[in-house]
Amino acid sequence: MGGLSIGWASGDITPARPVYLCGQMFERLSQYVRDPLTATALALEGADGDQAIIVSVDLVVVTRELQDGLAKRLRRSIPDFDAAKLVICATHTHNAPFEDYEQFSRLSGGTNVYDFSDPGAMHPPEYMEQLLDTLDTLAAGAWRTRAAGAVSPAFGYAVVGHNRRSTYVDGRAMLYGAVHHDIFKAIEGPSDHGVEMLYLWDAEERLTGIVMNVACPAQVMEGEHFITADFWAEAREQLRERFGAGLFVLPLVGAAGDAAPHGDLIRAGKGAEPDMFKAEGMVELGRRLADLAWSQFERAQSRREREPEFRHEVHAIRLPLSYPREEETEAIVRDYIEDLFREPERAERIRRKVAQRIAEGAEFPYFDAEVHVMRLGGIAIATNPFELFAEFGLRLKALSRARQTFVVQLACDFAAYLPTEKAREGKGFSAFALDGLVGPEGGHELVDRTAELLNDLFEPK
Repeated sequence: MGGLSIGWASGDITPARPVYLCGQMFERLSQYVRDPLTATALALEGADGDQAIIVSVDLVVVTRELQDGLAKRLRRSIPDFDAAKLVICATHTHNAPFEDYEQFSRLSGGTNVYDFSDPGAMHPPEYMEQLLDTLDTLAAGAWRTRAAGAVSPAFGYAVVGHNRRSTYVDGRAMLYGAVHHDIFKAIEGPSDHGVEMLYLWDAEERLTGIVMNVACPAQVMEGEHFITADFWAEAREQLRERFGAGLFVLPLVGAAGDAAPHGDLIRAGKGAEPDMFKAEGMVELGRRLADLAWSQFERAQSRREREPEFRHEVHAIRLPLSYPREEETEAIVRDYIEDLFREPERAERIRRKVAQRIAEGAEFPYFDAEVHVMRLGGIAIATNPFELFAEFGLRLKALSRARQTFVVQLACDFAAYLPTEKAREGKGFSAFALDGLVGPEGGHELVDRTAELLNDLFEPK
């Protein structure tokens, strides 16, 4: 078929029973479902036959087991689709189940221990099977129903995420650190309030869906004991009120390893805006995103592209592991105990984690990051498996030749935090040596290589 072909599908991935919730330093069993968890699949095929299926899920992360498991199923269910061109990415809600506890635990500092002892709870292996069944149906459905369509890139600003790391006059940094005393120096890094958008249309010029790339995880109510998609649940509802109940919404989280919706530490708790730890904050952020999409709708209608050039490449970018030295063990233990846990009994678990990370680094001192780069007309899309600090995402956008660059984190795998040099020096959770596989040096290599790959897509064939 000529031109661009587009297919959509969306479905419920809420667990059927209570689950242990992922994303905090303490064990939580879900008490109820506030709003459903959603998966949305977008299938694309260009005139030259290049392909992509992008699946956004209301989960904390996307593990290697999930990415590979769905790719394996799609090879059977839709053999005409190249399963290597599959992208699964997470909205990073902290109120969703584990789908692979082992990988998450290994890469999240390794000090959290869940016993999964509740006999009525759905455990991760069972949820993984339910999830894979649903995602297989959705991805295959989006692929099989693709039809001629058009796209309209758009851009605007919505304040959703803020840098959540405070720095102090003694050189220290802290995640959500207090700011209202005289040793506070500054917020550590930038925030990206730009929202890259893509409106998608059918052959009759009817709007079918909107892609929104927002540099903020969905974590307004991240500490609660219920299941929620957080502000994306509110955004979907408000977008559909304006554009129609059948609208598909594909959330893509931008570089936001150091961002959060309640990260405006300067104004937090002063009552200047809705409480960004409560439902009113979720509603407000949903409104901001819906307002933005509505404000750009008329312009998008006048910029439809039916035959944009579509190219999609998949690369493994080899990055140096950042792993501690044995002589740093006790300093690392002190850092974690003083900054985060304040529980001396965790010390031995931290020591074991340091030893494990040293052994892994000695055996294979690299991490091969799966990175997808796409060109769709004048825009570019680049994925990475990290919680990538905002500075890296902004640098990639600056180096990209595309008119707009969608940076998509927590995609196709989970490699935890990737902090900047400034963050690593200041320490604090999210920048400690155990908080990620790759350090600042690898972050720059990731950005440089990804920019090269993106820019190559804009060279004449």
